[in-house]
Amino acid sequence: MAVSLKLESAVILPNGVNMDLFRPLNKAKCREKLGWDISKKYIMFNAAPERYEKNYPLAQEAIALCEDPNIVLQLVVNVKQTDIPTYLNASDLLLLTSRWEGSPNIVKEAMACNVPVVATDVGDVKTLFGQAEGCYLISKPFQSKPITSAIKEIMHRGVESKARQRIYDLGIDSESIANKLISIYLEALG
Repeated sequence: MAVSLKLESAVILPNGVNMDLFRPLNKAKCREKLGWDISKKYIMFNAAPERYEKNYPLAQEAIALCEDPNIVLQLVVNVKQTDIPTYLNASDLLLLTSRWEGSPNIVKEAMACNVPVVATDVGDVKTLFGQAEGCYLISKPFQSKPITSAIKEIMHRGVESKARQRIYDLGIDSESIANKLISIYLEALG
């Protein structure tokens, strides 16, 4: 947006992640709280299926190709922000099949919870992931097979995420973002 508006001196600050709220929690306790079956494999999809840009049909197709009746594509829609950490931690992975994004908060929140993420290469997801363990970037965004392969690898190998530290390393935790914003205002005030 800064480039298209020709704002060369613009400072872009993403939303910061509340690391106190979004943190690893006990999966079994989270599933019990939500009434989810402990023996199933849950893939969280955090968007209304009718939102075109979220590309829910691609998610459905990728899950169908897994050919595993124990995998559940779990829609999480209209849930209070304070409950999202429970849903993330109850899930085996977060799936983002979007056609476009800016800086998807749900990806950062899953990373903060150390939940594996499979995401299309949209917005700043590639930068967010870096080399973080448990984060799978799908560079062919509208093909289901690479997504299915990543899901199978996570599910069958029991891949765990170690991405929480990446949020701190990028300085996108809410405290770091707040400090950056304060610095910008102080600099503007001279």
